[in-house]
Parts: sequence; structure tokens; C-alpha cells
Amino acid sequence: MNQPPLCTVLVVDDEPGIRKTLSTHLAKWQFKVLTAANGCQAMALMKSACPDAVITDLFMPEVDGFELLKHLRKTTPELPVIVISGQGDRGDVIEALRLGAWDYLYKPIESVSFLRLAINRALEKARLLSENRAYRDHLEGLVAQKSAELLDQQKILMDKTVSLEKANEALKRLLDQREIEKKAIEQAMVGNLKRFVFPYLDELERVPLDKRAASYVDIVRTNIEQLISPVSKSLGGAYRDLTPAEIKVADFIRQGYSTKSIAQALNTSPSTVEKHRNNIRRKLDILNKKLNLQTYLNSLA
Repeated sequence: MNQPPLCTVLVVDDEPGIRKTLSTHLAKWQFKVLTAANGCQAMALMKSACPDAVITDLFMPEVDGFELLKHLRKTTPELPVIVISGQGDRGDVIEALRLGAWDYLYKPIESVSFLRLAINRALEKARLLSENRAYRDHLEGLVAQKSAELLDQQKILMDKTVSLEKANEALKRLLDQREIEKKAIEQAMVGNLKRFVFPYLDELERVPLDKRAASYVDIVRTNIEQLISPVSKSLGGAYRDLTPAEIKVADFIRQGYSTKSIAQALNTSPSTVEKHRNNIRRKLDILNKKLNLQTYLNSLA
């Protein structure tokens, strides 16, 4: 089975005997040990080594433990640092903890078990902090991913909504066009009947016919009038005089379409639409009157 990697502990003390004693105990506890005689050596060593914990004295030549704590707080703020010192007073303890020390032990250490407990406690705390940070980063990554997915889904939904609105608008225009065409066909049918059928019925009624033939003519007229009666009523009296093309234009005007929009819908020119507008006004007897054509057409519906 693979053995877990050894934790590395950096021992910083200006007394060789202290460094040797601490190194011996740490090695027995299965730690890899690095040593430095002062803070300056420790800083230089930290550039190439990455210890899991630091044990340091406070009062050393060149660079003392306080300066080392300041440096470590800036460069590796989550690195466990345990201070072991026999010269410091209560104020030094407070200052060391303020500068980032995780624990403080006095020399001489009464029992090495205290040191081992302090190291194990510091390493466990560091491990939990690392796991919590990794878990937090993982959660932030998941949140960012889900947020991006949600934005993508919202964009897709918005695109579909816009497409649906466009489709609904196109369908409405198509239905409006179909309704206009339907009315134009009805108008053409009524106009053709009155132009090409009723005059001949009138002539037949003026011709001497036997009773049976006269009855048939009357039945034909009555049936035709009944068939076109709903259409005639829906078109309105003056409306019935419009041509199919004029009916189309009139219905677009009634719905509020502009001349340009009507020309585009009917695939014709704006000038042609204007001619139809003038014809409609003339046939409705409002050519030279200050009346709104749209309002007037809606009043006939």
C-alpha cells in the first residue's frame, strides 16, 4: 500500500542544541525536518521549500521571530506557526499571536507530548481549513456553472418567446388578410349578382309570363336575396358600392394601417393605395369633408 506523504516541519532556532533535540523528536514522530538558525535563513529556505508547519524561537540574531511571523503572514498566511521561547513575557506572547502564531509554548518544554499535541492540532486545523477552502471553491464553481446554465436557459426561453411573438404577429396578419379577402369575395359576389343577375330578373318580371313561369322567377329572386342577405347586411349600405380592391384597402384603413403598410401588404404602390382612398371617400360621399376615414369606416361596421 502507498504510504501517506510525510509532513515537513521547519525548525527555526539560533541554539544548535535546541534544533537537534526538536529534530530528533520530530523524526521519531515521522516528520520530515528542515532547520534554520534565524529568520533570515528561514526566509531563504522558504523560497525553495514548502513546509507544512513552522516551529520558531522569537529572539534570534539578524532576523528574529517577530519579523519572521510578519513575513509568513504576508507570504503564507495559512501556514501553521508554533512559537517556542523562554525569554518572552506576556506581551511578547500577545504580540506573537497577533502577528499570526497559532500556538505558543515556553522553554523548557515540560513534556515533548505538549509539543506533539500542538503540532498535530495545528496540522489538523490547517487540513480542515484547506478542505473548507477547497469545498468553498467547489461550491462557488458549481454556483457559477449553474448560473451560466440558467442564463443560457433564460436566453433560449427569451429567443423562443420572441419567435413565438413573431409567429403570432404573422398569424394575425394572415388571418386579417384572409378576413379582408373573404369580405372582398362576398362584395364581388353581391356586386356580380346585382349587376349580371337581378337586371335580367327585372326584365323577366316585365315580360308577360304565365302564372307558373312568374312563380319560378319570384322564387329565384327570393332565394338569391335570402342567400346574400347576411352578406349584404355585414357589408353595410354604402360599403356595397366599393370594388373588391377598395374593400381590401378600406378594411386595412379601418384597422389602423398606414398607406405604406397597406401598400406592402397588398404588394402595390403607395400612390395606388392613395387612389383607392380617394375613391372610397368619393363613394362614401366624404371626399371633401373633414372626416377621419378610419373613424368613419368603423362607424359603418
